[in-house]
Parts: sequence; C-alpha cells; structure tokens
Amino acid sequence: MVDKAGFLAVGNFDSDVGYAWHLMESFWIDLAQALKPLGAEPHICFPSLSQVPECLVREGFNVHKVDFTQWGFADVLAQARFLRHHKIRFIYFTDLKSLDWRYVLYRLAGVQFIVVHDHSPGVKPALSGLSLWFKRVLHSIDLISANACFAVSPYIEKRILQVNGVPRRKVYCVTNGIEPTLDKPVLRQSTSIHIVSVARANYYKGIDFALAVVAEIVATRGAKGMSELFD
Repeated sequence: MVDKAGFLAVGNFDSDVGYAWHLMESFWIDLAQALKPLGAEPHICFPSLSQVPECLVREGFNVHKVDFTQWGFADVLAQARFLRHHKIRFIYFTDLKSLDWRYVLYRLAGVQFIVVHDHSPGVKPALSGLSLWFKRVLHSIDLISANACFAVSPYIEKRILQVNGVPRRKVYCVTNGIEPTLDKPVLRQSTSIHIVSVARANYYKGIDFALAVVAEIVATRGAKGMSELFD
C-alpha cells in the first residue's frame, strides 16, 4: 500500500489516441500541478497501453492499464481495488456519467471527490416535471453522484442541468480557450494576429457564439472580416 494520497485522471481510449485527447492531456497535467502542493501523487489509467504520451511521463504520472469504461461487476471490483491500493482521493473523468452506481464502491474505497468533465456532443431533449425532479433527487445523494460537473460550453452546461438533472450547485461552465498574450513584445511588434475557430457547424458547437465574436471584433476592433479577406 502506498503512503501518498493519489489523484487519478482517466483516459477513455488507448494511451496513444490523439486528436482532442491531446487537449485532455493538458488538463490532466494542470490538475496534477495544482494538486501537487497538497501532496497528491498523479496517476493515469487507460483501457489499453501502447505508447504513453511523453508529457505525462515528464509530469511524473504513474501509468496503469485499468479500464474505467467497463461497468461489469467484476470490472468495477477491480477498479475499486485499484483505487484503494493507490489511495485515490480525487478522480477526474471525461464524458462519463454524472450519476453512477459505481461511485458508491469508489467512495467506499476511499475516493472523496469525483469530477466529470463533459465534452460530449449531441442534442438531447430536456426533462421536465417528475422525471427531472427524480434525477435531481438522485444527484443530491453524493454517494452515487459526481461532486462536480464541468461543462465545456454554455450549451453543455444547460444540457447537464436540464437533461442530466444535476443540481445547479454542482455545475460549472469551463470553456476552452487560450491565455491572452497581447501584452507580450513579440505580439506588439507583429503586423497581424489571426483568429481561427475549427468545429462542425452545429449549434451545440457554439457556431452562433463564434459568429457573434467575429461580428464584434470586426465592428468594434477594426479587424478584417472574411468578406474583406477574399474580395
């Protein structure tokens, strides 16, 4: 049994899957750095292991092959044994359930805080009446509910509230973005700054917000719009 309390990040795919998961690696590293002053030892689990991202190795993550996407009873017992052995106190899930019977066993194994970060796409009908009330009651029971749900956009935040039935106090909207660096000398000397947005043209991807931002910077900041660039 290890001495340090642990922080666990969970990957839903093989350790070498890239694309959007490179973004998740940056979140895992940021969380590990934030928890390091508290003495939390960072762990990462993948369903399968091939090549482990170098950034996780540099940050000192302990890498394990444990599949947290499986919900069979034997699988969950193995997950709980892993959590107990490594004294995991904080779990960070991506696109998994905000309400799950497995969380009971995880908490019995010593887990104190569970975060679910929702990046998942899709449009789902909002609940109402008794169905929504019942889900909110279940989510008020911390044994089976995540302690916090992070939404990647206001649309996902609304979906977590109206479809998942998670109470307002547990939901946080944490949009992806970049740190403003316009005060840096290299950018002050630059002749141009290019702003690019890449996504499917779906409402839940925030295309309306992107268009509003483009209109704002063209109208008030003197930037060139697309029509000017291609005239």
